Amino acid sequence: MSSSFYNLELILLGGFDVHLHGCPVDGFFYNKMRALLAYLAVEREQDHGREVLAELLWSGNASATARGNLRRTLADLRRVLELPSGRALFSAGKHTIRFLPNLYVDATDFSEQPLTMPENPGATFEKARIAALYRGEFLAGLSLPDCPDFEDWLRVQREALHCRAIALLEQLATGYGQMGDYGNALQYALRHTELDAWDEDAHGRAMRFYALSGQTGAALRQYEICCHQLKNALGVLPSAETRHLAERIRGGEFSQARADIQTAPPPTERRQVTVLYCGLTPEALEDPEEELERLFVPQARCVDIIRRFTGHVVQAHGGALLAYFGFPEARENAAILAVQAALAVAREARDGVEIRAGVHTGMIVADAYAAMPDTAGRASKLAIRLCCYAGCGEVAVSRETHAMVAGYFDCLSLGLQALPEFAQSLEVFKVTRESGARSRLDGAAQLTPWVGRKAEIAALMRCWDEAEQGVRTVVAIQGEAGIGKSRLLLTLKQRLAGRPHAVRELRCFPEFSQSPFQPLIALVAEVLGFDPDAAPEAKSLKLASYIEAHYPDAAPQAVPLLARLLSLPLAGHYQVPALSPKKQKELTCSLLLAMLQSLARQQPVLLIVEDLHWIDPSTLELLTLFVEQPQSGPVLVLLTARPEFEPPWKTHPVPVLALAPLSGADVMEMIAALNSDIPADTARRILNRADGVPLFVEELTRIAGSNHQADIPATLHDLLVTRMDGMGGAKYTAQLAAAIGREFDLHLLSKVSSLNALSLRHALGRLQHAGLVLDAGGGVYQFKHALIQEAAYHSQTKAHRLAAHRRIALALLADFPVIAETRSEVIAQHLNSAGEFAQAIACWLKAAQRTPLYSCNVETVTYLEAGLAALDNLPAGADKDRLEFALQVRLGPALQATQGYGSDAALQAFYRATALSEKIGNTPGLFQAQLGLCIGISSHPGFGNAESLGLCRQLLSMAQAGGNPLMLQQAHHVLGNTLFWMGCFEESHLQQLQAIALDPAHDRDIAADDSGRITSVTCQAFLSWLLWFQGFPEQAQVVSALSVQRARQFDHPNTLAFVLTFAAALQRWSGNLAASLAYADEGIVLARKMDLPIWLISNTMQQGWVLAMQGEAAGVAQIRQCVESMRNAMGGVITSFSAPLAEALLHHGQAAEALSVLNDAIAEGEKKQDRHFEAELHRLKGECLMALARRDAAAACFELALSISRRQQAKALELRAAESMARLRRKQGKPE
Repeated sequence: MSSSFYNLELILLGGFDVHLHGCPVDGFFYNKMRALLAYLAVEREQDHGREVLAELLWSGNASATARGNLRRTLADLRRVLELPSGRALFSAGKHTIRFLPNLYVDATDFSEQPLTMPENPGATFEKARIAALYRGEFLAGLSLPDCPDFEDWLRVQREALHCRAIALLEQLATGYGQMGDYGNALQYALRHTELDAWDEDAHGRAMRFYALSGQTGAALRQYEICCHQLKNALGVLPSAETRHLAERIRGGEFSQARADIQTAPPPTERRQVTVLYCGLTPEALEDPEEELERLFVPQARCVDIIRRFTGHVVQAHGGALLAYFGFPEARENAAILAVQAALAVAREARDGVEIRAGVHTGMIVADAYAAMPDTAGRASKLAIRLCCYAGCGEVAVSRETHAMVAGYFDCLSLGLQALPEFAQSLEVFKVTRESGARSRLDGAAQLTPWVGRKAEIAALMRCWDEAEQGVRTVVAIQGEAGIGKSRLLLTLKQRLAGRPHAVRELRCFPEFSQSPFQPLIALVAEVLGFDPDAAPEAKSLKLASYIEAHYPDAAPQAVPLLARLLSLPLAGHYQVPALSPKKQKELTCSLLLAMLQSLARQQPVLLIVEDLHWIDPSTLELLTLFVEQPQSGPVLVLLTARPEFEPPWKTHPVPVLALAPLSGADVMEMIAALNSDIPADTARRILNRADGVPLFVEELTRIAGSNHQADIPATLHDLLVTRMDGMGGAKYTAQLAAAIGREFDLHLLSKVSSLNALSLRHALGRLQHAGLVLDAGGGVYQFKHALIQEAAYHSQTKAHRLAAHRRIALALLADFPVIAETRSEVIAQHLNSAGEFAQAIACWLKAAQRTPLYSCNVETVTYLEAGLAALDNLPAGADKDRLEFALQVRLGPALQATQGYGSDAALQAFYRATALSEKIGNTPGLFQAQLGLCIGISSHPGFGNAESLGLCRQLLSMAQAGGNPLMLQQAHHVLGNTLFWMGCFEESHLQQLQAIALDPAHDRDIAADDSGRITSVTCQAFLSWLLWFQGFPEQAQVVSALSVQRARQFDHPNTLAFVLTFAAALQRWSGNLAASLAYADEGIVLARKMDLPIWLISNTMQQGWVLAMQGEAAGVAQIRQCVESMRNAMGGVITSFSAPLAEALLHHGQAAEALSVLNDAIAEGEKKQDRHFEAELHRLKGECLMALARRDAAAACFELALSISRRQQAKALELRAAESMARLRRKQGKPE
């Protein structure tokens, strides 16, 4: 906490000073007075026994004399500090003394701040503030030679603070260097050399920054200083690397590099934060100064608490505190830390001061340099309003925060509340307490069913089997965040249920990465079953009882050491051993290892250490000691870490179990287990976005179907952005690359980036090293995860995104002609995102005109619908109408290809295009719209073929008047199509021949029409059917084969799918099962590949028919399913599917059901005027009746079939009907 919050300050770095209201405090006349105050202030978190303090500072005196000296020194401190300041600073009991933190201590401020901040400007400035506190050695000039224990303590403190200062200075020099601020970088590099004159790397950094600042002479003088220091102190020369650096500086290399290396300026960003607002209200007093005085201590205490939980306090005046978690750097558990801080602050409510807290999580727009992050104020305002729903000592949180911390805390919904200044009522929750959950899995209401990882769990079970045999095994489980490390461990523990064993778990957290032994402290408290609200004395008694019961021989030493580790007072007769802090630490480590070995002698032990990437140095030192121990025993040690963790046990390598992403099949199984009702397309989107990371799958599935399913789940946001925040200046390169897409080209990035080539490669190198970006080869890079790309993209403000997309679009148009010609949809996306809507629509139209050539119908629909969406941003007028017409007239055929010819959406597109063409006077456009209507109406269940026929004749007249050969060909074809379905085979034949006759002289001049098919080839397919119906089966086979051959030659998937379907049907009618199946199978493969649902359904039906006729009952079910699918997709042609279904049912002895199908089909055909198979339907009906022994009715059906086929001149159907009649007459004993 900043010293500005206190008016009493203790300065221990660089000497010893005390200030009250900014003025020095005198009266510290002897060193032991200074020493006692410093010791109590630094070791403020625990009670100190009077005997221990007396021994610490007066070890050469008799016990009574030492205690008397302690009393006098404490009285002197109170006289000098408590009387002038009016504050109680010491709590003194009969046996203990405790320091009350009612003043500022610079050493505490310096040591409590985390060193693991990301390299962004806000974090760098905070590090600079902390580094400035280190004015020199801790208690510089103070020495007590007659107090060896105090001297040991002083040495440990000085070393720790010195090392911390060195680490800070190195980080600052590096951070400012990466920002291109070489002046500041040099300042911190030189300060490093002052504190550690023999650190060759520090001298090298100073040389480099001198050179990059243009001070070549100073850089070389620094090299001479380095040589002098190393020679005089160590008798060695600088390393070859440092000597080479000096040569490079002499050669002028860094003068050029200074001009080359650039950094991008940090922009204003969108950032998710959790805001904590604390309201402190004193009881009403007449004197406002007294009110303010009463607030001072609790407010200062609250600020300390918030800072301890990593909160960024930006406001502390009056009776309120405002703090942000996740600023200036993101934290994975920011919301949890904020609520923990809120509860801790609320517990500070005392008589005379009420404290209540509100917490809200939301997006803000923040400047990295700003002291006040939430400039718009909405998120902060909501947190402030929430305070109104919290009573004294209570915490209220928003629904957004509750969603992120549910499971970690017990909460009570207060229902929807109307908050002032907010239009909608918002749900508010009251936090009652922490639930005790220490991880996401602990807090989960229900775990996702286990999928995949069979090999991994089997490997761990084998390791356990070895451990049970007495073989100590250590395995590191490595994988990125969310990949399932903890879930794998949980599954292992579940598998071990029922087998004798003990489990001990250490968990590391980022906020405790600099807190010695914090994972061990938490484990001991868990094993002992401490009540968090219990008094320290009660905990101490419980500790002593446990050790005495389980480790009686070790109790005299173990109880004091563990009590000190847990910051507890000593119980009963126990005394702290008179040992130096260093020796106490060594004994504590040995004790803990011995306790583990003792436990292992009783039963096999599973020791788990989670998240080593956050482990504190002291715990890591103990773990390394354990890993490198030679002894064995029934212990399985499982360590989890992210890929960036580098183990220190190089000489004792530990096998690594690396967790890969889940397979696509496992992901789909997981999605189904989480939500069995999720649509297939939504599941596929989750599969693509999650990249096989189980946590991503869970969270994306959770929000599927909501209004926010396209967003990054708030529960993942902090996890993703935390990784990005650690990239310093490279983060802004990631943001620009994210605007290009998940995959981006280095050449394009260099065109739109303000960085030069060297700086850009440097930034990409950092992103690669962090595992955020992968090199795909050929100058192409890819974000490792789709969600990382999305997080980088959405962290930019709207203005920055617009500008980035505009630069990208312009660069593509100017410098990438191939993309501009063949990938216009890419440019359209960037233009649309840049707000250039008219240009974007033009590019989408260009893309849509190209896709039918490759039968990419789904893509065509996507482009055209995107264009229509962009259209809403344009002003009304003729230009907008022309653009909409161009979109609608192309959208209709694409929808017919993907949804079916009778698609409602396609008809709406054609109706709208027709209205627009009349409005803008576009005759060719009107023809295309009318053509689409003709095709759509003939296939739509709500219209009859007679209505389509009228439109088709109008279309032919329009084409004849226009004189366009392609239009005339299309008009003849669509008219012939409608006539076919009406059973007018002769006239239909004539129309198809006329259409074919309009083909260009050379195939190379033939192109696909607007429906995405080659008209003359589809005419041939129809002609093959007509020839078969009219009694020319051999000619039909020839024409059908020719249509397939031509479709293959044109390499046109949409056309090929059409003619394969027709060919399969022709072979089915001809009784050629093998040939029909071959065509159907090929059609299915093609339809799936090109996403052509109508042809997929049609060929799957024909495949089912062949299977059914071969005696397989599954074939009947397959046809039935296809009938229902076609009824939904293209109900106007359902009669074509009814005949093969009835035939299959009849073949399998289900005549009654077949009869029902046929009756429905005949009625539907009558309604639609679909008469092409009318004769065959009646014939099949007769066959059913004959099978049911209703021979007279069967004869009537056969007679009707003969009559219809003769009227239609359908010789093939007439022959079939005649054969059926002959079979009936034979059964009746009548002449044929």
